[in-house]
Amino acid sequence: MDFNYSEEQEAVRQLAGQIFGDRSTHERLKQLEAGAGDDGPFDRDLWKELADAGLLGIHLSEDVGGAELDFVAACLVVEAAGRTAAYVPVVETMVYGALPIDRFGTDATRFTLAAMAAPGTDIAFSESRTEGYRAFANKIWNAARFMFMNLDRVEPGLQPQGLAAFRPDTLEDRWILSRFNRVTREVNDALETYRFHEAANRIYDFFWGEFCDWYLELIKPRLNFEEGADPTQARRACGNLVNLFDAALRLLHPVMPFITEEIWQALYEGRPPLKSIALAGYPQANEKQFDLNAETEMAILQDLIVNVRNVRAELKVEPKVKVEIEVFAPESGVRAMIEQNLRAVLNDRPANVDKITFVDGSLAKHAGARSTARFDVRIVYEKKIDVGAERERLKKELEKLVGG
Repeated sequence: MDFNYSEEQEAVRQLAGQIFGDRSTHERLKQLEAGAGDDGPFDRDLWKELADAGLLGIHLSEDVGGAELDFVAACLVVEAAGRTAAYVPVVETMVYGALPIDRFGTDATRFTLAAMAAPGTDIAFSESRTEGYRAFANKIWNAARFMFMNLDRVEPGLQPQGLAAFRPDTLEDRWILSRFNRVTREVNDALETYRFHEAANRIYDFFWGEFCDWYLELIKPRLNFEEGADPTQARRACGNLVNLFDAALRLLHPVMPFITEEIWQALYEGRPPLKSIALAGYPQANEKQFDLNAETEMAILQDLIVNVRNVRAELKVEPKVKVEIEVFAPESGVRAMIEQNLRAVLNDRPANVDKITFVDGSLAKHAGARSTARFDVRIVYEKKIDVGAERERLKKELEKLVGG
């Protein structure tokens, strides 16, 4: 394979030789380039030597175009089909554009490599996963837009004050603060042992599954206040959101540096306390903020909401139709917790609950009910149907089954 080096690529190649420490390694890099064709040999001994070098960071200054690479040389990037031609070290793959950065963005590509970089294995690079991580980047942008929109409306100019200023006033506040600290500990443990895939996946699960899908939805009612009403609750919710988002961005930064830098700079309106988020302290877990009770209660509340959503889907209730639910909670503590957080259920758009009634007996044998270890829940719903139309629909389905 013949490579036409640009100025930037030549600089990367030369710097790689300097970092690896001796001219012989540099020359072997050139041999590797020459032998990386479709059917050419792959020097695995050389790759092992490069992998043993550990962390490899190459930073190009402005005189070679301002490009910057920062990656971990600890594995091979291969095509999903596993063809020999794709066995090219990460340094070469990044430089020669084999990865679809132009299509999916640098952050999404970088996150893909990190999320798939299990120690001792090759990376079967997957464009479908990269596309999913691009959606993750979009999710982060949308969450940032939501935050800035509410900041402009509730308290313009508010800036992060750190998690020490986080005020856990509600169950969802105590839960997300506890979850963030637990995830932070898990991520730091994974990074210390070079399990980058575990760190990336834990950050992904927290940011998308817990912060965006649950916490942001749960605090929306507190952020929405009528004109003339007391905005104190909304301001506290905004303060917590900003402080948590700042910490989450710093946690995410190593695997998605560009989007996190952009949002972090905007948090401080272009005048941050440090030149870059990369210079800010990386989050460390505070075990005093662990709250097992809040996590347990929130898990029950989430389970209730998810069960209502699922039963709605099974009964084919139209999304716009509000429903009444009945709840049986044999434990008084569980019932009290649900009663204290009714707004979380009533404000959930997919569940679309209009009324909650607590009953004193089991609902397990009722139609439209779900049972768990902590509660039974039933949707009270009667759908009016056109008997003639339903008969025709079932007849057509039967004909398809018989004909098939």
